[in-house]
Amino acid sequence: MTFQARLPKVFAAVVAVSLMFSMFSMMNIQESRVQPEIMSSSSHRVPLIVQRKLPTLEKDSTFGLSEDGWTKDPICQKWEAFDKAVQTQKNFEGNCVPVESLLPNDFSIQLCTSKRFCGQGYFVVSRIDKVRCDKDLDIDVSNHKLYNQYVKDEFGPDLFHVVFDGPERASTSMWRHLGNCEYKIPFRLTNPGVYSVQLILAYEQFRALNELTDVWPQTNLSQLIPSTFTLDVCSKHCTPFTSKMVHSMHPSLPLCSRTEPTQGVYLKITGETARELRYMQGYNHKYIYEPLGCRFDQLFETHANDTCFSHRNYAFQLMGDSQARGLWFGLDARLAGSNTPVLEKIKWERAFAKYFNPADLEKYPALAKAIADDSERQGNSDEFDKDDIRTKLNGVTMDYTAPSHLEIFYNSDWIKSWDEKSGTRTEEYLAKYDALVMNSGHHPASGQWQGGHYTVQRYVFMLEYVATYMAEVQSRRSSHGYNPLEFVWMGTNAITLINDLTHRHVDWKDWRNNYRFRIWNEYSDEIFLRNGFKVINSYEMTLPWAQDSPDQSHMHTLPAMEAQADEVLHKLNLCNV
Repeated sequence: MTFQARLPKVFAAVVAVSLMFSMFSMMNIQESRVQPEIMSSSSHRVPLIVQRKLPTLEKDSTFGLSEDGWTKDPICQKWEAFDKAVQTQKNFEGNCVPVESLLPNDFSIQLCTSKRFCGQGYFVVSRIDKVRCDKDLDIDVSNHKLYNQYVKDEFGPDLFHVVFDGPERASTSMWRHLGNCEYKIPFRLTNPGVYSVQLILAYEQFRALNELTDVWPQTNLSQLIPSTFTLDVCSKHCTPFTSKMVHSMHPSLPLCSRTEPTQGVYLKITGETARELRYMQGYNHKYIYEPLGCRFDQLFETHANDTCFSHRNYAFQLMGDSQARGLWFGLDARLAGSNTPVLEKIKWERAFAKYFNPADLEKYPALAKAIADDSERQGNSDEFDKDDIRTKLNGVTMDYTAPSHLEIFYNSDWIKSWDEKSGTRTEEYLAKYDALVMNSGHHPASGQWQGGHYTVQRYVFMLEYVATYMAEVQSRRSSHGYNPLEFVWMGTNAITLINDLTHRHVDWKDWRNNYRFRIWNEYSDEIFLRNGFKVINSYEMTLPWAQDSPDQSHMHTLPAMEAQADEVLHKLNLCNV
């Protein structure tokens, strides 16, 4: 007899909307509190609002090798991670060709590719009207002078969205303004083959990054190159990577980091593995995510890691916005061993489940009815009845609370409440958890009426404050008899670029867009890694799928949500290996 491996005791609770962002009104953290500094942007890093240096990633094996005199076929790609910022520095100007521009009066386009290495190159997009360029460059975007200059120097007035579709699905998140409204948009494709390419003009006149206007930033969304344009990446002499091939390499690959973000690739599905077939049938996915140059060791797919539930009791919470809620359902399917795809967005404000090894449940046949009853029940309790045998069984508990965001780390109601037994109200709330998976969500970029319109400086100061208090809470855990918490920062998902003047975001004067989120993610990654917390880069994972979101915001139905579930489970290390 087989019993359900989880307790699906989930429930919705009405939570006052006023909570959603009243908690973000921590303006006692003044923007003038820290003297701003800026670092060299030679690697296309964000300017430092505070005087610290971002971590330097290792250079890839192709960096610094000369293109001069190379006459052989380009070298096929390796299955290795690489520094995307380094790609912005590479020079392939000796191997450039013009590309037809669909806006010939506005932009000229060149494609430059490496003669030595497959899959590496960049587009050079140049605005033709230099008088307009000069006027655009005079536009101020921020009261923070160094940040204002950084945006002009590094981003330029025009912003682009690029999608490669072929043997892998990819987008480029790094680019450089070369000056005079000329832009270098690099790419590095891991899989050989033929690609279609979308090169989209997303924004003009700094609209996406402007912090001085109280309006929704108008998008452009003009295709710059023909839909018939294709890019052949060494298809004649290189063998493409497949999911089956990558998994055959696992014995020789190191484990991916349990702390730092993992770089990954969305490979075209070939149908050679059971996992691929499951995704194809459930989601109609064409792509599957694989970590690049390393391996995950516990994905909890179709009961593959059930024995880990027997080892210990472990509890974690997803705390954040609706992106965190969506991930809860993706993780729920994994931990329950379900084959059912996550195809719907469910707006629960509270969700709870505990997962067990089915072999442990089978020892107690009387549990069958209790589990069936729990499946039908919704309520306001996340506890078992005191005489329920499951209270004595090891397992993993996962819950979600919204709209919580990060207020437990900066709201005075949480911080000032204190007693000698539990510490602050924050510590009392976190006492039962072993880990916290969290984000700040899209809402700091929402309209002012929702408490949004965060400048970069205000966003950075909020996260610095939060990280400092998180470290303080962590330092007191042992004195209250708790094990150290594992903090996993989700980062911020990419969002669909819209050009619909009737969309609600227009009236809301909403600032949410991928270019603002990209900068926020670079800051947040640096802050939380520096403070010793675990980080996943949800922005990089979700950007290739931003325009495919079923509701223009969330990642259910898409490979991106499965990729996030992969890395969160790897970071949590529920098997405790």
